[in-house]
Amino acid sequence: MKGIDRRTFMLLTGAGLATPLLGAPFASSEDPDPAPVLKIGTDPEKPLIPFLSWDTEGGKRAEQNLLRDHSQVSLRIRTGGAWRPAEQFSVRRLGKSEADYAIDVGPDATLGWRVLQDNDVLRFNLSATGRRLDAVTGIEMRFPFNPRLTPTTLLPSVLHEDGSFNLPGILSAPDFGQMFIAPSAGAEVKGRLMGDREQGTTDLILELPLPAVERPLRIELRPVRLDPPDGLRDQALWRLAPGTKPRRPHSPAPEFPAFQPHEPHGSIHTN
Repeated sequence: MKGIDRRTFMLLTGAGLATPLLGAPFASSEDPDPAPVLKIGTDPEKPLIPFLSWDTEGGKRAEQNLLRDHSQVSLRIRTGGAWRPAEQFSVRRLGKSEADYAIDVGPDATLGWRVLQDNDVLRFNLSATGRRLDAVTGIEMRFPFNPRLTPTTLLPSVLHEDGSFNLPGILSAPDFGQMFIAPSAGAEVKGRLMGDREQGTTDLILELPLPAVERPLRIELRPVRLDPPDGLRDQALWRLAPGTKPRRPHSPAPEFPAFQPHEPHGSIHTN
């Protein structure tokens, strides 16, 4: 196994990650930066998100979709030994003003997928109801990023030799900023970052555990900034120096293992 464990990961990130996790605002009254911007677009009928973007410096980058054209953040569910997109099951949208979907995956087995935006925080809630949930043997959530727009990658807390990783981690989109991505407390979520140079694709795939009845699984994204290096006296220098803006690095901080997307039949490349 490569990388750092969850406890070390949290210690290394310090206040830059701990503050948002405790629910404090991203920018304090002493912070001159504009508030981060998060923008999503949901499908009116299907459990799909065709638009996802952010700008952690409050600019206009969030108007550009980080996802590929004609692609959506989506769920894939395995039942009966076969994988199917969630939108191919019987789906009901439960709310008019929010993205709340009920996905009937079989007799007496329903998955709920609710997408909530709270200013610059995005939450995906996955729930399960029914007495035949054992029919569900796998759930995946896919983020189809557009590497031709920006080389979005994940800086994971734990990186395995086979190229898979464990959350929490930092989702980094150069020029757009960074989002801390984490599951519910106590939940183990693994994932893969898959890429195809010829097709120009980068897919972040999260392997979601089946949630217990009345105990939804939550995946949360919120803006994050990295602390300045130890010993740096001029904090403003860290925030303003070209190429070292903590929320928009083009290369990862040395504390976090970063990797290029894993290509089919290829090998993982670590930095």
